[in-house]
Amino acid sequence: MAKKIKRSGGKFTRSHSSAIPAAEELLDLLQKITEVKKISLGVIKAGKPSGGKRFLKIKERRGGFLITVRGNNSIQEIGVYTKRAGEVIELLKDKAFKYAVEVVDSDRIQT
Repeated sequence: MAKKIKRSGGKFTRSHSSAIPAAEELLDLLQKITEVKKISLGVIKAGKPSGGKRFLKIKERRGGFLITVRGNNSIQEIGVYTKRAGEVIELLKDKAFKYAVEVVDSDRIQT
């Protein structure tokens, strides 16, 4: 399994502190955005090799949004809590140039 990066303190919750390498730059960016109030790292799941392609899938939900990060061999969901989800998502779309970014229509999401 790929090397994991530990994150804790500040905006990060305590449930999980490991992040996949593909999420490292994204987490650095999220931590700097003042509108982001909390970041919750989800469980890391093994996936099929992606051939070096990384992507973000963003789903808006109540209280913020959920990002699915796909790295070379692993997948991780990251919960982002903010009152200004639309603004933060737009900023991510502009700044996340190393990822293929897909924003899923929030009407298709059941909460």
